[in-house]
Amino acid sequence: IYIMHYDNIYRYRTFELRHPGDMLKDEIIFKLLKDFVDKRENKKVLEIGCGMGHTAAILSKVSSKLVGIDISIEGIKVAKERVNAEFIIGDSVALPFKDGSFDCVIMKDVLEHIENDLQAIKETYKVLKDGELLILYVPHSLDDCVSLESIIKKVFGYTIDDKVGHVRRYR
Repeated sequence: IYIMHYDNIYRYRTFELRHPGDMLKDEIIFKLLKDFVDKRENKKVLEIGCGMGHTAAILSKVSSKLVGIDISIEGIKVAKERVNAEFIIGDSVALPFKDGSFDCVIMKDVLEHIENDLQAIKETYKVLKDGELLILYVPHSLDDCVSLESIIKKVFGYTIDDKVGHVRRYR
């Protein structure tokens, strides 16, 4: 169900117009990565859950050795059209890379969609070189914060979580 959901979104490019919050996250990730990666050093970067390559397009300006992986065939097709990088169809709970293959791993808005998030984290650490950089972003729980989204949940009992395939949020 999860794969079909995202394949349909990517096939019809439902999210070509991006939410300002996504663009802000990409800007923050770009700055963190730019500080970490010196292009001359050729640091190898993995983006897990690359979708249609929006973030990869920005990351490719910093790293010439960028690899994106996503479970969606359609997402990978679009990413390959958009960005000159290596893109692979694969699952974050069974990454097809050798141990210690990457200097930096980025996982933005991914873990909340995965049933076995602990396995995905184990796989992520397995492919990340010791002492190197992991950039991880997950949505915060709506139960202990004040935001427009948390107020809508409290007043109307509605969240976007089911609609976008969230399994959980994090504290």
